[in-house]
This record gives sequence, structure tokens and C-alpha cells, in this order.
Amino acid sequence: MALSKECVEQWREKFTKKLKRTTSRNALDRLLLSVDRVDFDNLEGAGWTKVKFENGRGLVVFKNGQTEFEVTPLQKNLLSDKSVIEEFKDKWIPKSKQQEETGKWDDYNSKSIIYEGGEAIVFKESIENVKVAVRVQAFDSALYTPECSDDQLFYDVHLPSDYEDHTQIPNHENVIKNLANIEIFSKDDKKDCLGWITIMERCDKNLRELLRPEKTNGKKTTTERKQQRKLTLDERKK
Repeated sequence: MALSKECVEQWREKFTKKLKRTTSRNALDRLLLSVDRVDFDNLEGAGWTKVKFENGRGLVVFKNGQTEFEVTPLQKNLLSDKSVIEEFKDKWIPKSKQQEETGKWDDYNSKSIIYEGGEAIVFKESIENVKVAVRVQAFDSALYTPECSDDQLFYDVHLPSDYEDHTQIPNHENVIKNLANIEIFSKDDKKDCLGWITIMERCDKNLRELLRPEKTNGKKTTTERKQQRKLTLDERKK
């Protein structure tokens, strides 16, 4: 089972225009979320607990020290928001200030929704007559809201064949097969990934439910679980 990049791009143009959501988060939340997306020179920076922006640079503190990073265009824009500047200009901002997301996705076709959460949603879709599951993950809470709509975004499509090293993309018999991945960027900054669309093989049965102990008369061995998965996927392909 494989998809062509051209067909994925044609499908994507129609699909993402229908994506809309609300968010309960504000500019400060977006700023803190953006720090999680920074590619720190010091990998320990990923475990940051507080951040400060001053003199055009960002600085995070983590368990064993601190590290600087270059401020992104989005962060510069968010730092101009009065609600952020007035309270936190040149001050340390704890990561704990980030609020929980309680926003919702608009159900443009509720029958096609497999799963819905505040930051991600999974749809049933068909591409090139192939039945797929499509997971949309928002890393920036404004994604697909009026503040960051589809016409402001750039999409970069990747197929498994784009990766010379298969370790860069899930490729294992125990992992649902990825047919395509799409990175989402602002047209103004093609380095800061704001979201991710994953296109996967789809099964109409819930493997998690099928493998629950009460459904299998007790625990199954790893080999038996693999066989159940294979039988379910083979049934889907008929």
C-alpha cells in the first residue's frame, strides 16, 4: 500500500480548508508552547522549567544549568502582545503558567471522526481509493483558528520513500504503518513546525478493544497479539 505525493498534496488542499477549531489558550500559552519546539544546542534544554526573553535572545533554565536560543519570528510577534509584555517583560516565566487546552475542533463531518482531543483529532479519509486514518496534531494552540488559518500556512509532504534511513519513520510490524507525514509551518517561518498531519493505514476494528484481557479470556502472549493484529489487518484488506 503506497500513496503518491501528488495525490496526497491534492487531497491535502481540500482537507485542510475544512479544519477549524477554538482554543482556550492565550498569547502567553502560545509563547510557552513555542519554547517546547525550540531545537536547543544543549539537549538538556528540552527539560526547561522557566524561560526569559531579553535583548533579542531567549534563555531557559533546566535541572543542571541554562542555555540560550534564538528568538523565532512567532515569539517576537507574541512578545509584542500587551498581555505578555506588561506582566513578564524581561522576567522569568515558569513553564507551569501554561494553561490546559479546553478548546474544541469544529465537526465538519462528525461521522468521519475516529477520535477527538483538544490538541489532536483523527479522521477517516480516503486517498486514491485507499482508506486511511488521518491524525492532525496542533503544536501551536492558534492553529486552524482565525488567528492562524489555512491560508496562512505552508505544508511540507513527506512519504516513507523520502527517508533513506527507515529509522527516521516508524517502520516495524508492531507499529501502524505511516503512509505520509505532513509538516505544518507558517508561510513566514518554515523552520518552526506548528503542527503535524499523519496519514496511516486504517482498520475499522479497535485493536485496543480486541486485545483487552476480558475480550481474550486472559492475557495473550506477544506472539498471539501479533497474530490477532495480522488477522485484523488482513481482514481489512479483503
